[in-house]
Amino acid sequence: LPYAPPPQIGARPIGARGVPQVALRALIARVAQTVDVRAVDPRALADDQRWRDAQRAIDAGIAALATEGALDGADRESLGSAALREAVGLGVLDALLGDANVREIIVDGPGRVLVDAGEGLAAPPLVFSSQDALRTTARRILAQAGDDLDAARPVEEDGLLTADARHIGDE
Repeated sequence: LPYAPPPQIGARPIGARGVPQVALRALIARVAQTVDVRAVDPRALADDQRWRDAQRAIDAGIAALATEGALDGADRESLGSAALREAVGLGVLDALLGDANVREIIVDGPGRVLVDAGEGLAAPPLVFSSQDALRTTARRILAQAGDDLDAARPVEEDGLLTADARHIGDE
């Protein structure tokens, strides 16, 4: 299945360093109680109902966190967008993979994403909320190509993983 940008995505930056990671992790934990945030099946990426279910869970989670005073100053729209993409999409990579100018994406851990959009590598302010979120995103990308991470082919935690954005999902 070719990669298609997910439905219901706003124009705000996602997973940007401006989104409090503590609030994002708390929100994802709440969403995980009702939505399988670790699903990697390529069909799940394009399932509109799954996206709607996740959006409802995110809205409820944001309301609950706000009531508890746990939003940590987060902009609700940015937090919700980041959570939606992480819970059921490709996280911070969604916007990059939909950009025709992006030639290469290098992910060197959850806090370091490098992008070549034709002018050399740059470090946009994008971060994954956790190592687990990065691993799930990597598994979703590999599932698009009919592959998976497994114990028989371990990936080093400190290893550098590069993917040519033009070919992810081609087939």
